[in-house]
Amino acid sequence: MLRSATRRGASDAQSSLASFSTRIGKTASACFRLGRFHTLMGYVIFTTPAVLTVVLYHACRIGSAPSMELVQSAARLTLSLVVCILSYRGAGLAWDDIIDRDIDGSVARTKSRPLPAGDISLSGALLYCGFQISVTSLLFQRLLPMETSLVNAIGWMIFLVYPFLKFFTYWAQAGGSLLMAWVVPVAWVACVCTFEPSNAATVADKWSYVASIAARDWMIVLPIFMIEFLFSFFHETVYGCQDTGDDIKLGVYSTSILFGYKRGPQILTPLVFIYLGVIFYSTLIAGLHAHLLSLIPSYVLITEIYALRMEDPRSCGRFAKRGIEIKIILSLTFWVSFLWKACVA
Repeated sequence: MLRSATRRGASDAQSSLASFSTRIGKTASACFRLGRFHTLMGYVIFTTPAVLTVVLYHACRIGSAPSMELVQSAARLTLSLVVCILSYRGAGLAWDDIIDRDIDGSVARTKSRPLPAGDISLSGALLYCGFQISVTSLLFQRLLPMETSLVNAIGWMIFLVYPFLKFFTYWAQAGGSLLMAWVVPVAWVACVCTFEPSNAATVADKWSYVASIAARDWMIVLPIFMIEFLFSFFHETVYGCQDTGDDIKLGVYSTSILFGYKRGPQILTPLVFIYLGVIFYSTLIAGLHAHLLSLIPSYVLITEIYALRMEDPRSCGRFAKRGIEIKIILSLTFWVSFLWKACVA
């Protein structure tokens, strides 16, 4: 009898351990998906603005500093910013899912997300979001100049407000585009403060230094900002067309609804051409291979925009996927062009 009780006790202990391990695995998986760490889009859409900004800043400095020093600095800042921005984005998207949990449960494309699917509780999602914010703050402090955290504080405020825009305005995608493009001034300040430290003692003095950077460099930073804002705007508008029917039923707003299926391509096509023009201008003033860097996105985007059928979710999904591919190609070709310029300088 004693031996039988011992076996039952061991079996119960193993069962409890297996159940606990299953719950931990399910929660970890849910947190991973809350931060969109399971999708290629999640990794690309927020980090490429930082990559392009770092490359363009360092390309502009070639000739004023040793080329190898610039390449090493660009590589280090790219890696640091990518790590910080991924963590920042993970916290922000978890917050977005928390606010959208009821809507996501009513939309076919999003009902499998962790909160509506019941893979994590609301309190668990809030706990994860708070944890990710803490990790992000620590990473920014350890890896980047203090001024970068100050500029990124504005990004946190945009992230806080962004999920609510769809309840009040058709221009919610413009808010999302501003959020993604805000990575550009964050990355630019990180680059400037690495080469030109402020040595300011107080937060007020650091803000003054950031303001002086904005006043001096805005003509260079603004075109890079517009590259990301325009791309994000037409990409998010088309991406949102996959849910237009559900959004109308739920009473939420978007530029996808505002523009409509027929007017959408007519409105977005000029934005695509402006986007391509800004890429050409930014790479030209940085001394990179502007014609070559503009060629691939020009061909792909012009082909896709004329083939786009916004009433067809599959067509919208294909356009969104090709847009992510373009961002990856741009990041790689910008880096190759920068390395080439550094080698021949």
